[in-house]
Amino acid sequence: MERWRPLIVAGLLGFTAGLFWPFRPSGPEPQPTSGIDPRVAWRSFSEVDLARATLETIAQEYILQAQTKIARALLDRNSASNRAPAASQRDLLEAIEQLEEALAEFRGTGLEPELMRPLLLALKHAGGYDRWLELYLEAAYRFPTHPLAADFRNDALRIGQSLGRQTELERALSYLQQVPGPYLAGIYEQAPLAHLPAPASTVPAEHEPPL
Repeated sequence: MERWRPLIVAGLLGFTAGLFWPFRPSGPEPQPTSGIDPRVAWRSFSEVDLARATLETIAQEYILQAQTKIARALLDRNSASNRAPAASQRDLLEAIEQLEEALAEFRGTGLEPELMRPLLLALKHAGGYDRWLELYLEAAYRFPTHPLAADFRNDALRIGQSLGRQTELERALSYLQQVPGPYLAGIYEQAPLAHLPAPASTVPAEHEPPL
C-alpha cells in the first residue's frame, strides 16, 4: 500500500483542486453565457478527469491482486490440489487485509463499492461472517442505488439468519425498498418482503456516511 500512497495523495489533491479551484485562462475573462454559471466556462476538467482516472487505475490494481488470491484459494478448495487448506485460507486472509486497507484509503472517493464486491466474496469464503454483514449493511445504506446490495441479497439473508441478526438486515432491506431504481425494484418484486417492518425513513447512526 505504501508504494501507492503518493499517487493516491496526488490524485486526491488534484481531484479536490479541480472541484474547488476553477481554471482561469490568461487574457480577458470570458463573458458568461446567458443561463450558464460562468464558472463552468472557466473550468478545465482535464485535471479532475486525470485525478479520477488515476484513482480508478490504482483501485483496479488492488482489486486484480486480491481477485488473484481469491481465485487461487477457491480453485484449490474445488480441485485435487496438493496445497494445504491452510495455504488457501492464508490467500483469503491476505486478500481481505489488502482490500480492507484499500477500502480505508479510498473512502470518500465513490470507488468503495468496487472494492467491497471482492471483499464480500473473500469474507464469505473465509468465514468472516460478522464483518461480512457489517460491510453489507454499510453498502446498503451508503450506496443504495448501486447493484451491490441486490447482488448479495440472498447471501445477506442466509448470513443474517445464521448470526441471529435478521432485524438489522430486515431494516436495511426495508430502507432499500424506498430507493428508486428499476434494478432494485425488480429484485424486491421477485421476493416479497411483506414480513418486513414498516420502511425505515432514516439511516442508522452507525451507517451514516462520514462528513
